[in-house]
Amino acid sequence: MSRLDDGICDCCDGADEPSGICPDICHAVLADERAKEAKAKADFAIGYKKRQEDILSFQKLQEKTLPKIKYRNTVDIPALKQSTESVKTSLTRLKDQYMTDRMTAVKSVSEVVTHGYGPESTSLSGIFEPLSIDEIYTFIVYVCQIYAEIADSNGQVSQKNGNTCTPLRLAGIDLGFLWENEVLKTGSTSFKRVDLSNLEERKEIANIMAKNSGVDISNASIGTDDHHDDHLDDHKKADRYEDDTDRDVYRDEEDYPSMDDDMLHEDAFDAEDTHTQKVDKADDATDTDTKVKDLRIAIESTPLSWSRVPFAKQAKALLDKIEIMMKTTEDDDMMEVESEQPQDENTPELDPMAVQMVSGVLSKRMAHITRGVDYAVSAKVLLDALENDLKDNTEQFHADLIGLVVGTVYHAKIASDEFAELLFMTLSEFGKEKRILEEENEESCVSQLTFMCPPSLYSKDLSDGSSIEFPPKWVVSVAEGLCANRQTGFCAPDDDLDIPADIPDGYYNYFVPQPRDDSDTLSAAFSAYDTIASIGSQTAELDNQLLDLDKKLNEYNDEVREMEESIGGGDGMEMGRDGELYPMRDQCFSGEAGKYDYEVCIFGSAKQRDIGKKTGGTDLGKWSGMEIDEESGQKTLLWKKGAKCWNGPQRSATVHVTCGAETKVLTADEPDTCRYVLTMESHMACDEQFGKQHGLL
Repeated sequence: MSRLDDGICDCCDGADEPSGICPDICHAVLADERAKEAKAKADFAIGYKKRQEDILSFQKLQEKTLPKIKYRNTVDIPALKQSTESVKTSLTRLKDQYMTDRMTAVKSVSEVVTHGYGPESTSLSGIFEPLSIDEIYTFIVYVCQIYAEIADSNGQVSQKNGNTCTPLRLAGIDLGFLWENEVLKTGSTSFKRVDLSNLEERKEIANIMAKNSGVDISNASIGTDDHHDDHLDDHKKADRYEDDTDRDVYRDEEDYPSMDDDMLHEDAFDAEDTHTQKVDKADDATDTDTKVKDLRIAIESTPLSWSRVPFAKQAKALLDKIEIMMKTTEDDDMMEVESEQPQDENTPELDPMAVQMVSGVLSKRMAHITRGVDYAVSAKVLLDALENDLKDNTEQFHADLIGLVVGTVYHAKIASDEFAELLFMTLSEFGKEKRILEEENEESCVSQLTFMCPPSLYSKDLSDGSSIEFPPKWVVSVAEGLCANRQTGFCAPDDDLDIPADIPDGYYNYFVPQPRDDSDTLSAAFSAYDTIASIGSQTAELDNQLLDLDKKLNEYNDEVREMEESIGGGDGMEMGRDGELYPMRDQCFSGEAGKYDYEVCIFGSAKQRDIGKKTGGTDLGKWSGMEIDEESGQKTLLWKKGAKCWNGPQRSATVHVTCGAETKVLTADEPDTCRYVLTMESHMACDEQFGKQHGLL
């Protein structure tokens, strides 16, 4: 409020004070106001024009981009999705038909092996009809054990599932069975019988079968247990070698997994020696699960182990002797060097190459046998889980075992020789003969060949009360050939035995099993399996089509996303009501206030820095958007959720924008703790509403 004669010149002409007190500056004031008004009009004109040009440019971009987005979203992308669904449908049908064909093949062969048995039967006709549930169960375990030895000797152990019986798992998949979470160390697993009426479960089993089509068993999938840590091979040093001389004779016991720890249980064999006692202690320390121990002991007590355990004991004794002799040789050489005395003429000389060969062969064969025990344990664990799932339904268990034995023999590719030998050993009568002999002579030393050679027929009772001679003549004939080719030799460990020059097949009655080839008698029996055409190439082609379609779909989606981002989203509103933020996108503007420099980045972050600093600083918030007051037209830019103040809220920045020819930060203040308020002028605010309100239009 102005007052007269108060000594303060309130009026520009000094009329409120006595004459001569205040100068007349009205002309200068009016000139300044006219200059400000002119500048405001000029800035508005520049800003308004620039804003209109930017809006027009944005509108042209929208006009160009929106139709492309619409076409992609309404034509191209739906077409790709339709093509993708079509290929997926074809792939699903292909896999489902393949699954159906495999299950039909299993059923077909299962019918063959359970019907029409007679002594004159050929191939597998009715071969398992006379066998009990226990005998079929045992036969499957034997097949797993033999397969593991074959795979280990040929370097074909599964890289995905090193210690589970892969042939049995694959046989189960052919029947719609899935075992999951198998843990060898604890002897545990879960069993699921796939419900083929359930679309998802049906797809699951079909996908696994299709994945295995045309794939070698060493790379086959068994479902969710693929690459399970507890299946990974812990036989770290039992890999295959290029030749027998690759094994270093100066070995560490840990290099050879196995027979020492897993196969020489005193409970299973009536042989007491220092090696067995030592191994038992190690076993107690490392294998704490009673169930697995019992399973191993049971396996080691079977006829299949009658030759394997003596071999393992003798191999252990020889390896220990080699180690001692090599150590003695080292010590003697050192003593000779120190004393300069000649070596004792009675000290035997060792041929290093021969010793390495013997050591390598023994170690590898021990590894084969140990792998077999692991697979046999796995087979028992898997079959027990199946039996527990069925509870007391023995009829279904028998039917399942038939399907499993067929599939396991097929996938394991065991030869007729091994098949015949295993079949004899499976018979309950076979084990009785050994017990009778042991009762008559406690010092007897036998292998399975002792009782199989020469092969003889057994009388088997059938369910209808009749009895038949078993096994069929073709099996007897194969067994006769086996007996003629294999000589039963020593089987009692001999600590005084000299180190042999080589280790022939059949040493200590252990013959390394060999896989089945196409000329084998059994191969024709599985023609129902082998005539199913592999769908590997077809699924691969369809999978590649899906990959190409998916790649193209991703390209289109990325393109749409980039186009939408370029115009501020699908509706363009992210760039402001009229697109006024478009020319400012991703730009930063700064201004100084006090000792700080304040920087705000459109669609980015806001920072407070010490003057002179170009990086770092305090985070005042992330871009949150623009608000427009409908009544006043005031445009406000917001940044929120910045760095948290000590004992306070998160920082935020509010920028009030006014019209200007250039975009720049004018002021910055902190009216409340950690709440920053800035003013900015920019052509983006030079719209018609601003011009009319300020009399600029």
